[in-house]
Amino acid sequence: MALVALPLVRDMLIALFLKVTGFTASGIKFGSMAALIQSKIYGGIIAKGSLFSYLQSIGATGIFDPTLLTLLLLGGTVFYYIYMYSHAKNL
Repeated sequence: MALVALPLVRDMLIALFLKVTGFTASGIKFGSMAALIQSKIYGGIIAKGSLFSYLQSIGATGIFDPTLLTLLLLGGTVFYYIYMYSHAKNL
């Protein structure tokens, strides 16, 4: 029974994560982490097929490939921590 609920819980957590980080159905939320990433890294040009455009598409439509998104989010999290750890000495 619990195995049946796991995909639903995963999907709910992904939707919550996207909403909290600023990828909403009405676009990037002002003042959010997504807005900060867009302004600092992408500016006004978001490349088609980029991770940022993929996350915004999911935030807008709610439709996603759970396996791909899970791998992308895990990879992004690992990259973030490695980046922050390697730059922590400069803070």
